Amino acid sequence: MARPQFDPATKKIEIPTPIAGSALTFKLGQKTLNDEQMTYLAPLGIRADWSPAYVIAFLNECHSRRFDPWSGEAFLLRYPDGYVRHIGIAGWLRSAEETQGFAGIDRVVFFDENDKGWLRWPHRDQVPYAAEATVHRRDRVPQTAPVLYHEYVPMVEDTQVVKMPDGTRFKIPTGKGKVPKLSWRAGVEGGKATMLMSKVARAASLRLQFPRFGGWYEAAELARAAVEVRNHDLGEVAEQRRTAYQAAQVEQAGRTVDGADVGATVRETGAAVRESITVTRAATTGPVGKKWTESEVRARLLAELRAQAELLGMSADAMTRRWSAARGGQAFENASVRDMTEYVQRFRSYVIDRLRATGRHQLATAYAAAPVIGSVQDLFGVAEPWTVAGDQVAVERESVGVAA
Repeated sequence: MARPQFDPATKKIEIPTPIAGSALTFKLGQKTLNDEQMTYLAPLGIRADWSPAYVIAFLNECHSRRFDPWSGEAFLLRYPDGYVRHIGIAGWLRSAEETQGFAGIDRVVFFDENDKGWLRWPHRDQVPYAAEATVHRRDRVPQTAPVLYHEYVPMVEDTQVVKMPDGTRFKIPTGKGKVPKLSWRAGVEGGKATMLMSKVARAASLRLQFPRFGGWYEAAELARAAVEVRNHDLGEVAEQRRTAYQAAQVEQAGRTVDGADVGATVRETGAAVRESITVTRAATTGPVGKKWTESEVRARLLAELRAQAELLGMSADAMTRRWSAARGGQAFENASVRDMTEYVQRFRSYVIDRLRATGRHQLATAYAAAPVIGSVQDLFGVAEPWTVAGDQVAVERESVGVAA
């Protein structure tokens, strides 16, 4: 295959593709990937919003190291903190063979906690404690890189699938804490931990034996890092979201806003509660005797939805995505007050169940008896219910003067 070329006159970079006579053309300083480029790049798993600079660097290095991304030997992945180059295990082995120094790789050995080795892991209900592979090279001594399961396994929040009234399915935390990602569990649980540990062990040993692999990783090697970085970023996003809707809850004493106001009538039918929201011209009196305008009611409904999202372990956007899609992309914030109220009410039972399942019974009791519309403080008895653990509820409620 021809080498990548740079034309100083046009400031364009041409990278050959496997298709005879065709090349990927990039313009120096290009900010986005265009449709023509994506024709070649989409099969590699590259997305249109990725940085052209990183894509060019990846393809150039693939060429210099004789990795073929179009045959699945190498691929680029974007993590929350940047881009990482990966080689599939087949690419590692083919590239090692081309050095003429590669003399084979021993079968992967799996170990239990007592350092007993197995060429074939016999426990379908357990994961290996460690694994190692030995790589042989004609001009060097053999190299072995032991890898420990607990150093690579990605830990995620234990979740369960819940079906919402509109048919949407969500995964919500069970409150049991962190568990290994499904693919990293034992075979009896549907996982493939031995296969993944085998890949990690072989990649680590090949990189140790062949310096040419420096800076490249098998995807399984970074599975844990990807989850940790993602959780860190989600934590920052959650904090920003909390700050935003705490500000939305600040009382605007003396402020008058034009517009219709809301009255609510609650009628209980058996175990179900149906809300009938009527928009009128008369101001509605809230739980603390303050008259609310429509804009203030909307702010409270949105704050409640965001609080529900925090307690269910998802985003408010995810909770309203199907609602919006069914209405031609209408933003939930622009719905009628009646529609907003009815939709938020649908999720109350799920939040109450979630609170009880995680031992926050007093918060659940307060929310079950909450008014149809109110601030987060009015609904839960605390301003930030998502930060309250089961054994903290009584203390929090006592500090704000709310009866259990």
